[in-house]
Amino acid sequence: HGLSSAYLGAAYHAESADELQVTFAAPIFDAQNTWRGIVLASISADSAIGQIKMKDSASAGRTVALLGPRDRDRASPEPPHASEFTFVVHPRLERGREVTLREPNRTVLERALGRATREQFSLRWAPPLLLSNYRDPLLDPTQESLAAFAPVGYTGYVVVVETAKEAAAHDTRALTAKLAWRAGLPLTLGLSLLGLGALVTVRRKRRLELRPRTATR
Repeated sequence: HGLSSAYLGAAYHAESADELQVTFAAPIFDAQNTWRGIVLASISADSAIGQIKMKDSASAGRTVALLGPRDRDRASPEPPHASEFTFVVHPRLERGREVTLREPNRTVLERALGRATREQFSLRWAPPLLLSNYRDPLLDPTQESLAAFAPVGYTGYVVVVETAKEAAAHDTRALTAKLAWRAGLPLTLGLSLLGLGALVTVRRKRRLELRPRTATR
């Protein structure tokens, strides 16, 4: 169509490397704006892309991952996981390994976040899909997490940020204790000062009441 923007394809099984990859493509035009070809750059599914860290410290219990739609392979005329997303980046993902996310499925995500219908890298904001019982297949299967899913522009890819419920509860308790300490101490001092002031006022009033009155003519 004569567009000069880059294109991010769906994840696929690379036969030469025998691993899951995603590919960026961009058209090449000459000085007369005539199309001459395409330049490609492939990235293997992995625990990280370059030096970008996708996970906080282990104690935080927070994980960030990237999910992508699955494309068809030469051996199969149809996409093998038409209703699923595939992990492209995850801190527990081995290089080139293919792991699919079955819940929530692709239909649910696309309905909530929208399909890639416009220029892929157009900026947009969409309300994230929030789940309170997300189970990450690359982590402990018995662990439930609080998760938020958000689209990456119109690429069809989705970022998921999850926090283990235990870690979230610990953070809440820690924040409550911190707020109680920071707010409780000034509040206690303030109430103590008010009480002391009230006590002084009451005692002064009593002294005035008990003081002998001078007779007047």
